[in-house]
Amino acid sequence: MMEFDLAPYNMPFNLELTLRSSLPTKVLILAKDIESNETYLERKGKVLGQRKFTLKFPLSPSRLRIVVRPAHGGRSDVWIHHIKVRKVRICPVDLSPQDKRFMGFAGWFSKNADKRIAADKGVIYKKDGFQIIYVNRVHDQGQPMTTPAVVGNTSGNIIVAKHYFKDYTVPMRMCVLMHEYAHKFKNPEYGRKIQNEMSADLISVHMLLALGYSQMEILYCYAAIFSGRDNKENRKRFAAIEEYIEIFTRGELKACA
Repeated sequence: MMEFDLAPYNMPFNLELTLRSSLPTKVLILAKDIESNETYLERKGKVLGQRKFTLKFPLSPSRLRIVVRPAHGGRSDVWIHHIKVRKVRICPVDLSPQDKRFMGFAGWFSKNADKRIAADKGVIYKKDGFQIIYVNRVHDQGQPMTTPAVVGNTSGNIIVAKHYFKDYTVPMRMCVLMHEYAHKFKNPEYGRKIQNEMSADLISVHMLLALGYSQMEILYCYAAIFSGRDNKENRKRFAAIEEYIEIFTRGELKACA
């Protein structure tokens, strides 16, 4: 196992991590807040010869620990060849003052969700006119739901399930919260019904990609959400998200600074 520490002081950045191995080796790369142990990134990959991983941190803690280890335990032939810190690539995105206020609140909650208290009836966290109700599980008519969050169509309050959030990385949590925000506050802006899932998916995914979030973390987020609800509609949504990410990525180098 190899590890090293960084001090980003809550500033966004990208990390280019080049690994080398003389044997085919599956590795697990973890990025954790040194103080809170919150997970900011979890990436698996195969290394043979030399491979560069670009790790994106649009949200970061004060101090971050990067750990590289074999994905399945045992000995490792992998070593760190090169480390380079780069600035986050930002793409044009029109954020309203309301969008910025919510993203600030959502970022704070995502970075601290594991140590925030939840309860069956909910614990309220609020800031700048937004409110998150943190519950152990989201219920519908007394039955536990497999969703990590829902938003009130009228109130705009977001009910979040710690049962799921505690196992999500910080960017995955942000992905969930932005999806719920898009339902209530962005769908109507684009002439869509609040309940429209597909438009909430694509609007929130676009905002996250434009602000430098990793496409892998976004896909991990939706894969985790849909894993408990595998049906035709969710497979269609996931395919649309993959297609949109591919389209966005193709144009990123031309459109983004």
